[in-house]
Amino acid sequence: AVTRGRPNPRWQTFPARLRKARKALGLNRTALSVAARMSPDNAARFEEAAASPRLYLVEQLADTLRVSPAWLAYGLDVPWE
Repeated sequence: AVTRGRPNPRWQTFPARLRKARKALGLNRTALSVAARMSPDNAARFEEAAASPRLYLVEQLADTLRVSPAWLAYGLDVPWE
């Protein structure tokens, strides 16, 4: 993600937070994709930082993983609601 032409350093740690929340629920990438109603390849691409999710996908992922969207996207707030 880019903020005013520069990479947002908080966004760069999104893949690690996604992996941490997924593993905390005992989900694999395929199960996460099904539960979050997204393409099966997306979870792998997001965790490997090969792609950045759009806002609606961050919200879907956060809801599925039962974490705050602000924490998942940027590391703000507390992780678990």
